[in-house]
Amino acid sequence: QIDVALDRRRSQAEYEDLLRSLREDAARMSQLVSELLTLARADGGQQLLSREELDLGDLVRSVVPAMQPIALQRGVQLIEQVQSDVRVWGDQTRLTQLVINLIDNALRYTPSGGEATVSVARVGASATLRVEDTGVGIDGEHLPHVFERFYRADPSRARGEGGAGLGLAISRWIAQAHGGDIAVESRLGQGSAFTVHLPLASSTPSVDASGATAKTAATR
Repeated sequence: QIDVALDRRRSQAEYEDLLRSLREDAARMSQLVSELLTLARADGGQQLLSREELDLGDLVRSVVPAMQPIALQRGVQLIEQVQSDVRVWGDQTRLTQLVINLIDNALRYTPSGGEATVSVARVGASATLRVEDTGVGIDGEHLPHVFERFYRADPSRARGEGGAGLGLAISRWIAQAHGGDIAVESRLGQGSAFTVHLPLASSTPSVDASGATAKTAATR
């Protein structure tokens, strides 16, 4: 694009459009590098978590307003349904990233006029985060693969939207690193729902940085 910008004299408006495009490309590349580093460090057990007791509902309440401008731009209604005092023991930065990833994914694949709902509830001994949308949905043959790295159920659309196919892989790692799990339900043409289950603060198991539950060594 730099070569295109320099091949002839252009109007100020054309240069501004090219600069915006270059800035967007740079931002996408920066995000891709950051995501790859996160996964590489997780694979090597070097992605440490800074844990504290926090309210998952409060965390979602802080994220949703920041995502509203994107929802407004896409013509999607972003709805928040949060239960109070759902406390987990976790890394605030990583859990925030998890929520952002799931909301961004919902907004990315929900057409204008649709809805994306973010909910937090206490279910038994688990804190449940659910992001549900009325978007395009995912064909059943793709569901077993959506958390794989670089996997995209709709490659042509994902490229147009700038997706690299790493957001859901990172989301799964974050959930597992907190002793939890993530699952997806979807029907083509009707929407998708991603559900994360995390242990409540009072029942959180010990996990290492890679997400594996810590085991006590047996002594003889």
